Amino acid sequence: MIVRFSRYILILSLILLSPYGVFAQLSSGGIPPGFKTPESDQDLTLYSVSVSDFEHLLKSDDFTDKSGEAQRIGILLPLNINPAKSSDWKQLSNGSKQWRIRIQAEGAGALALYYQDFHLPVGCSLFVYNRLRTKLIGAFTHLNNHESGSFANELIPGEELIVELLTDNSVRELPAFNISEVLYAFKNKDGSLNDFGDSGPCNVNVNCSEGTNWQDQKRGVVKIQGRVGNIVLRCSGSLINNTKLDFKPYVFTADHCARTGSTYANEQDMNQWVFYFNYESETCENPDVTPPETTLTGASMKANVGGGSLQMGSDFCLVLLNNNIPPIVNPYFNGWSRIDIPSPNGVTIHHPQGDIKKISTYNTPLISSAWNFATPNMYWQTRWAETENGHGVTEGGSSGSPLFNDSGLIMGQLTGGESGCSALHKPDYYGKFAVSWEYGSEPMRQLKYWLDPENTGADYFPGSYDQDQVIALFVADTTVIQTGSSVTFSNISMGEPTEYHWIFNGGEPSEVFTKDPGKITYNKTQTLGFDVILIVKNESRSDTLVRKQYIKVIPGIYPNPADKYVSVLLGSHDYKEISVEILDMHGIRHDYDIIDASGLHSVKIETHFLKNGVYVINLSENGISFTRKKLIIARK
Repeated sequence: MIVRFSRYILILSLILLSPYGVFAQLSSGGIPPGFKTPESDQDLTLYSVSVSDFEHLLKSDDFTDKSGEAQRIGILLPLNINPAKSSDWKQLSNGSKQWRIRIQAEGAGALALYYQDFHLPVGCSLFVYNRLRTKLIGAFTHLNNHESGSFANELIPGEELIVELLTDNSVRELPAFNISEVLYAFKNKDGSLNDFGDSGPCNVNVNCSEGTNWQDQKRGVVKIQGRVGNIVLRCSGSLINNTKLDFKPYVFTADHCARTGSTYANEQDMNQWVFYFNYESETCENPDVTPPETTLTGASMKANVGGGSLQMGSDFCLVLLNNNIPPIVNPYFNGWSRIDIPSPNGVTIHHPQGDIKKISTYNTPLISSAWNFATPNMYWQTRWAETENGHGVTEGGSSGSPLFNDSGLIMGQLTGGESGCSALHKPDYYGKFAVSWEYGSEPMRQLKYWLDPENTGADYFPGSYDQDQVIALFVADTTVIQTGSSVTFSNISMGEPTEYHWIFNGGEPSEVFTKDPGKITYNKTQTLGFDVILIVKNESRSDTLVRKQYIKVIPGIYPNPADKYVSVLLGSHDYKEISVEILDMHGIRHDYDIIDASGLHSVKIETHFLKNGVYVINLSENGISFTRKKLIIARK
């Protein structure tokens, strides 16, 4: 039977000024139950992958450390693992559900997972750890969702990972993301990983005395885990300031960090780049264990030299992170100088071999130079000096690192060179910031368009902290409710906002201007879900978080169990025609009568002729079901 309703349309136009919302890879912490029971690992389903022609891949990297090619750290091997299609779920004693699997790549030095269609519902927690329990990351939650559906996590040492996914009782549908690839990270010929602790012994930690005057600049330097196709590259880079002082999360690095040969990372690749912040020793000494780091996932290309290996030019690259950097990172946006005058002294700060942050010092003037086949005077040549705690150099993984002048401003990025702990006095070469400023006439071939958006004509610009950063964040106590029910929203915004503007599409009230909105009631059915928007502001900054189709409102039925009749509570809705049918557990359709169709809100159905038992009420429009509800008939 079809019930026809009149309908009305509410149009709400919104102008959202900020494209940045929730941060990416910051995790919520915690220890999953499976982490505490290593003896149970053997019973888990094992997904095994292998690398062919491994020796050839290793040899191909002998020339890519600092010769105008980024350091390859591994290759991506295909997987196709979807927890929603898996039988590896089990119920825990507290009522939550747990999914655990093993992923193995024999011979790998480390592994990392890459995801597509990544979307975790509220109430889900994802953890990844190695079997030795020496590294655990997570919990990743709905706060890590991004509109691209892409996600990736940092390297975890070892050749086997365990993935553990937990869902609480509020989760109605199993998460359906896809673990699409695993990064097989190569070992060095000596068996080491090319990561923590693997840089040359002459290198100097950034928190030694050599770094005393560079404590601000170091907070802008990042390690980059990029991908180009199925190859994963490692570089260094730096956050960089712009004259608008809006603290857009630009990262400055080298063009060759975004390509292999003449093939560049595409949009999907860049959505899975991983950026490591504050990865360093707390002291001058090398720590015994890997220090903690904060990682963010995803970026987009804004400007670069282009042309691939046939046209190195000044070898610059500017990318924009997909997400704002949360205040917990305390990021410093480094300043820059486009003045083409050699600096008498300065430093570079970098991640050689992917190791913790190091500092190298030069105390003789830079030399204007060419590099390989580049046009003369596009590069700064530097030679590193012996200092109190060592003799800094650069290595594979240092590519793209910033070269600072004696005023603490970036004036270039590392392209290549010959220095190393066995070649202390050999030169390195940095593409000139002055050349990159207007390398080409188009925005995608210059720094000027992005770093001087106010067109001030500045020759240099200082670095600064974003003291006023705010990030809009919130969570709901549930995201699936029955029509007429309420949701409680919790504000977990970061920074110190002074103004709040909530917009609840389909909710009552539809707008709230306080920090905590309290309960929001939804009287309108929308099984696809209503958007929720939070805009936070202070005197100088604002941020907007839009959660698309966040609150799903489904019809409810009462009384249930029923006797003579049942009402289906619809609330207001946008359906033109709704078909109602009652089916028993064998799929047989049963007749019924509509007693009352109360405007937009409910349908009352006569059920006195149904026998005791369990039935399904199915609601659909144009043959497409939008909700199914279990109905129990129980008469005394």
